[in-house]
Amino acid sequence: MQPKGKKAIFVVLGVLALLVIALFFIATSGGGSGSGSDTESPSAPTQAGDAAQSTELKMDEEFDVASSPNVPTVTEVRQSLTDRGLGESALTVDFDITGNYSAATIIDQDSDEKYPSYVVQYLTEEGNPWLIYINDGNHYALPLFQIGDGSGVPIIVSETDYVTGYNGANNTFKNSVPNVDDYIVKKVSVIDKATLDGLTAEELGKL
Repeated sequence: MQPKGKKAIFVVLGVLALLVIALFFIATSGGGSGSGSDTESPSAPTQAGDAAQSTELKMDEEFDVASSPNVPTVTEVRQSLTDRGLGESALTVDFDITGNYSAATIIDQDSDEKYPSYVVQYLTEEGNPWLIYINDGNHYALPLFQIGDGSGVPIIVSETDYVTGYNGANNTFKNSVPNVDDYIVKKVSVIDKATLDGLTAEELGKL
């Protein structure tokens, strides 16, 4: 868990991040139905799974969470974070597998429970805050310290060129390539501690 003195950073910047992600969903889905609180976020299949997933990848269409075989269990997510050097970071969920919303719930024990979207709070050694989202088993990271590249356009760090969003109102996922005017996707080989620690504002601009 993050030290208490650092939590305030995520409380303030986390609200901003959620607003940004909501705007991203509206921009990529054409506005949606206007009901519920929709959120959209990017994805990152592992390199080993890219080839297998690419043949079945659904683009620009929503698909039910229940139809996806890729939603990981809590145990699988916690192991993935540990393998990435992020095992000590705070892990929370907002929606259960059926799409029911509840206030952010802290996950600190292994279980076979599945959630469509997981949120990880990570603070680099230099004090740069990140939010990592895991949607449909895919990882992406939002640099809360760097909202844009100077143009004001928000940045997403992803392991793929496309992003996977989770719509809590309909309990669906959607894969899409964001409009460059709405979101800038910075691609990396893997989202882990070493990568995030090295991605300062200056380095983000070089990607």
